[in-house]
Amino acid sequence: METLLLALIVFVGYTVFGVTGFGASPITVPVLAHFLPLPFVLSLAAALDLGSAAALGVHTEKQADVRELLALPTPRRSARRSR
Repeated sequence: METLLLALIVFVGYTVFGVTGFGASPITVPVLAHFLPLPFVLSLAAALDLGSAAALGVHTEKQADVRELLALPTPRRSARRSR
């Protein structure tokens, strides 16, 4: 029963992430920390975030405007401007 509840918490958190692109960790980590040790919850959240962000990025790859990404300042460009 507890495993089902934990799976439901993770499902809800990542459903919010899939819809909005944000919100999986703020929902899942505090709630899961009530049931599991915090170091395990943080490791689990990091692994799940990496996987879900990669899957969402692959799924929406065609919708990305590469010109906008190229216009973002990189650390190297930012360093030149500040001198």
